[in-house]
Amino acid sequence: MKHVTMFSEDIFAGLISLIFIIDGARPIIENFTESRLTLTNCMFEALLFIWTFGLATYLSSFRRSPWTFRFVRNFAANFAVTIALVSGSALAAIYSNDTGLRMLQVDADFSPNLSLSDGSKRPWIINPAGMDRPFPAWGIAYAILPAIGFAVLGYLDQNLTSVIVNRPSNNLKKPAAYHLDLFVRGALTLPICAVLGLPLSVASTVPSITHVISLTTYEVKQLPEGERKVPTKVVEQR
Repeated sequence: MKHVTMFSEDIFAGLISLIFIIDGARPIIENFTESRLTLTNCMFEALLFIWTFGLATYLSSFRRSPWTFRFVRNFAANFAVTIALVSGSALAAIYSNDTGLRMLQVDADFSPNLSLSDGSKRPWIINPAGMDRPFPAWGIAYAILPAIGFAVLGYLDQNLTSVIVNRPSNNLKKPAAYHLDLFVRGALTLPICAVLGLPLSVASTVPSITHVISLTTYEVKQLPEGERKVPTKVVEQR
């Protein structure tokens, strides 16, 4: 990744952010265009969307406001997303019966959700030879091209995210546990996910960058072209 420039990092981060924005707004738009829900349901889900996004955006910049005590402003800014999600979930729970809000259905038991053809749930351990029926040999060759694409995507996502997070401007110290964490993930997490049929663990760009930002203390410097936030300290948790 030595040939990756800051311009490449910004383009990649922008594309990933755009995907998150589209995926977040698309269900709200589809509610109105596809007539899947009543108008009350659509409006309430849209209001929850606006409330959560608006509150998180407002609180994230609350640190620089003149209101209330400094520790309150810092707390609100550091946990802006969490506060917005909790408050939005609380509103959804309170008014779900009145508005017919769709809620996520979760099984009471802790088990895989995939149901086989006989109605039973799949076992925890994945059988590479097939579970419902024998896996055909041609399927291995057929899966090569998608697997290559997935490998390239995973490589770019993981490494470009690492490059962005470890920018020199963030001034990370990266103690020994930082590298131990990556070793444990590669040696233990990925094989276990493969055996259990779980999603692979990758450094997702938006959550990773958001996590670093939430742990960063910024100093606002006055420059000829305007104000600029400069990282002064990152609270590393390893």
